[in-house]
Amino acid sequence: PTGFTLDYNKNYYVRTKYGSSNPAGVFSNWSVPSLFKTGEPPLYADDVFSASLYTGNSATNNIVNGIDLAGEGGLVWNKDRTYGSHHSLWDTERGATKFISTNDYNRELSYSNSLTSFNSDGFSLGSYHIPNRSVDYVSWTFRKAPGFFDVVTYTGNGGTAGNEQQISHNLGSKPGMVIVKRTDASGDWFVFTDLIDGSYDYTHLNKTNGFNNSSNNVFTDSVFNVGGQINSDGGTYVAYVFGNDDQSFGTSGNESIIKCGTWTTDSSGDIPEVDLGWEPQFMLWKDAAATGDWYISDSARGWLGGSTIGGGSFNSLMANRDSTESHASGSTNNASGPLLTPTGFVGDGANWGTNQTYIYMAIRRPHKPATSATDVFTAMANVPLNTVFSTGFDVDLAIMAGRDGSMNYWGTRLRGNDTFHNSIDANDEGDYNGWDFSHSDSFYHNQMGGNNVGWFFKRAEGFLDVVVWDATGSPETVSHGLGVVPEMILLKPLDYNYGWGVYHTGLSDPIDEAIVLNTDAAEFSSTIFNKQSPTSTEFQVNYLFGTQVAYLFASQPGVSKVGSYTGTGSNVDVDCGFAAGARFILIKRTDSTGDWYVWDTARGIVSGNDPYLTINNANSEVTNTDYIDALNAGFTVTSSAPAALNASGGTYLFLAIA
Repeated sequence: PTGFTLDYNKNYYVRTKYGSSNPAGVFSNWSVPSLFKTGEPPLYADDVFSASLYTGNSATNNIVNGIDLAGEGGLVWNKDRTYGSHHSLWDTERGATKFISTNDYNRELSYSNSLTSFNSDGFSLGSYHIPNRSVDYVSWTFRKAPGFFDVVTYTGNGGTAGNEQQISHNLGSKPGMVIVKRTDASGDWFVFTDLIDGSYDYTHLNKTNGFNNSSNNVFTDSVFNVGGQINSDGGTYVAYVFGNDDQSFGTSGNESIIKCGTWTTDSSGDIPEVDLGWEPQFMLWKDAAATGDWYISDSARGWLGGSTIGGGSFNSLMANRDSTESHASGSTNNASGPLLTPTGFVGDGANWGTNQTYIYMAIRRPHKPATSATDVFTAMANVPLNTVFSTGFDVDLAIMAGRDGSMNYWGTRLRGNDTFHNSIDANDEGDYNGWDFSHSDSFYHNQMGGNNVGWFFKRAEGFLDVVVWDATGSPETVSHGLGVVPEMILLKPLDYNYGWGVYHTGLSDPIDEAIVLNTDAAEFSSTIFNKQSPTSTEFQVNYLFGTQVAYLFASQPGVSKVGSYTGTGSNVDVDCGFAAGARFILIKRTDSTGDWYVWDTARGIVSGNDPYLTINNANSEVTNTDYIDALNAGFTVTSSAPAALNASGGTYLFLAIA
């Protein structure tokens, strides 16, 4: 075959009716095994799980979350956040319109105007009040996939201890947790696991009691046993089967996206750091031995990293209660929740009880590589005020800059709503009751005036990662989830009046040199990154104290470019490998003083004048200069640009987004 070009930065999948044969020499000039991967495309957490938010409308409501339920099947679990009604669980095995609630033991209910269909990109709701009254909701969607999740229905046969019924599942690996509910009659929810003490244990999802031994409930990679109350003769049941550390996901098919396990508090009641190998976005957890609620944490509603903010670390919902969401107080109850780390979670100093064992089921944050820049970045010339506005993706990093020079605020989902740090000085983190990350595919702000430019980013493997951690005050290694070696790291201490440290491969010696975001200074010799190059999984920092945030960028073909150029005094064409030019450009001179200049297509990158801001100071936007021009492959720095952008022999770093 002819007529196409292979991009060796991407994976290709080929199916042919010829199977392994080679008729007429079709593949005579190809090394097929080395050129193509076989089998299905890789699966990521993004493909099989969604924690998304929506607002009910008491009418027809189409919820788009990108999960293929129509083709693959799965579970939708909805809960209102502000009214206090039942959890509602709908799955493709029992069919649309039928739901059960984790906070009670009632039988399955069915309403034709409830969840009306499972779709290829989410689900649709009717006017029924439990999932669709005019209040705010969270929806957790689990797609069926080997190694991750399965839904099984069965009819009981009356078999009891020693004569249990074996139920087949399609997980393909040993489950970490199985949740069972009778559907034709009232009955408790049963949760089974063998992760607490090595034997099989059970408790109830709709209650607060601890786990009890159930030695006959054996799990394998294809079956699990049921007996007693979850095997009544003629009774109908549904089982939700969750995987545990099956490492068959991700680009290379060697990553896990779900883990079930336990942690035990220390003598002070804190949680030691739990290493999942990745940052979670969802977790269901409970005290295994004692009375306690089933808590649900997720990043969509707010799950923080670093030290606590406002006394709590997540917005509390409980699977066993129909109560409204509340922001937990770490000083008064143990609902303040674990805090996210780049590789798992850790305790926040709340009173968890000493030497107490907790059980959890955690799901990895989205980690699919970016393939389209519009899926991970957007710019707005005049950010709407006092309204929820669409960004097209969940925002992980927001930068708001006053076009009148009033502010340059940075905020991240990992630090929560109403907190910011800025790029014009070395001040520590501040509180600003003005913006809100807890909207799916949208953002909100209400107190920053209306003449602002906004740059909004989503974390995606190969493009951007955000890391929040508490530094030890000694040289340390920090894990990240960028998936590739970062080419630019923007680091800001949040608890102290320390400036921004920047690592960039465009510096004269990236190992020895650093540069500062909040000044116009040239590069200088620095130990802030411990004079070590980052890797695809970690980077190093030196002698930092308190909570830190780092933004890690890399070059992703067709999406972003981290690079450098040398000025000539004449037009300089900067090739980023883009097809339709750059929508965002950040430039800084490195060998001498010069501001950090930012342009974007929302305000204009054209052949004439192009408005720019300098984000290291409070200067107003400049609109009457022509320092850059559009270029399909990237951008052009013009001959009219000053020395801060195009001095002959001057060196410059940049970040560009397509």
